[in-house]
Amino acid sequence: MSRVSLIVPIYNAGRFLNETLASIQAQSFKDWECILVNDGSTDDSESICQSFVQRDNRFFLLTLFNNGCADLPIANGTCAATGEFCVIIGHDDYIEPDYLKKLLFRQQQTDADIVCSIVQGCLHELKGYMYQLPEASFDFKSVLSGKEACAFCIGGWHFSANGMLYKTSLNNGILRGHYMNSDEFSTRQIFYKAQKVAFSDARYLYRNHPNSISRMRSPRLWERLIVDEQVERFALSNYSQDSSVKKRAILGRCLNLIHLTAASYLGTDAFNRQQKNTIQGGARFAFSRIDWSTVKEYWPIHGKLLFHSFWWFSVVCTFYVIIRRIRGKEYYYN
Repeated sequence: MSRVSLIVPIYNAGRFLNETLASIQAQSFKDWECILVNDGSTDDSESICQSFVQRDNRFFLLTLFNNGCADLPIANGTCAATGEFCVIIGHDDYIEPDYLKKLLFRQQQTDADIVCSIVQGCLHELKGYMYQLPEASFDFKSVLSGKEACAFCIGGWHFSANGMLYKTSLNNGILRGHYMNSDEFSTRQIFYKAQKVAFSDARYLYRNHPNSISRMRSPRLWERLIVDEQVERFALSNYSQDSSVKKRAILGRCLNLIHLTAASYLGTDAFNRQQKNTIQGGARFAFSRIDWSTVKEYWPIHGKLLFHSFWWFSVVCTFYVIIRRIRGKEYYYN
């Protein structure tokens, strides 16, 4: 089996990092290297990394100034990778002992460029099952083209890229970004470049906790609106003849804008005036970048209701989100 480069982007992960790295060290498949990319942590993350580096020569540490996103640390890690395949592991997640073995076995069976695992969302102590991607009804024997796989990840995620095994060469030519969720755009590019995408029953446990970077309420959350536009443009360019993909890309971007516009007026008490002005200005700018004639084409009633002015849009969005919250409906960004 080919050597695997595991890449772990790390920022202030001291609470869970030992458990994550121990799950890597416990892999039944032994021919791997693990590149730890410390993105300017201010807690004890670096000392934890150093302890693994000193005990096991398969661990390597890169230390960066803080980038505030995962994509640039991942890019640094992939540049240092020597394995034929890469696997990106979240700094607070967990992989089962046969994880790499199962992914590589499936890769050998199918000669796939990418092998995706079962990602199970868990509560922060890895107890309590929340969701699974792909769902249990998914055909795990299927093999998709990269373009087909990417289409399933436009406007939402039908399967997850977390912990996927993929050929290191697919990183070449990928457009990376410095926004908080730029990895969502780069990941879709990687899918699109693949010849074959296969699936495995290897289990990746994704830890959900309120203090994770992706869940913390900060002004950088609104950077998603910029990445959403990148993803939509990518979809419209590469799936120009597929109306279903175009529709999912346009509506996914629009739904995120609805909820983030409402969020820029609700629950921002922790922000100062300058931060509030920044996020509301970002929402206003994103509103101006939407092609509302296209939205009305795919979503006629809502398009007509929302497209008047940003003031009207923000009022409607805020009431809509309040009603959803009263009904107990949580929104997950696409």
